[in-house]
Amino acid sequence: MCIVHETFLYNSEAGRKDGTYRHRFVIWDKDWNIVKISPQFSFMGAKIEFCCGLTPYQDDYLMTFGVQDNAAYLLRVSKETVKNFISL
Repeated sequence: MCIVHETFLYNSEAGRKDGTYRHRFVIWDKDWNIVKISPQFSFMGAKIEFCCGLTPYQDDYLMTFGVQDNAAYLLRVSKETVKNFISL
């Protein structure tokens, strides 16, 4: 399992490049076939978020992510919550 982000790029009203980032969990089988993709989600509702890490830790997952290119966070979420969100 991993987290990927999707970027929706567009030009702002001032003509500058802008974008919105959203995430999804992706699950593969042992042959690297995608078997499940979660709904899109945002960690904090910001336009710019970037997840750069996911690892199991005890009965949880730890996820590291940045927001608006100026703050970094570590999120701890139960494996059961992630499983329910992905609808496994």
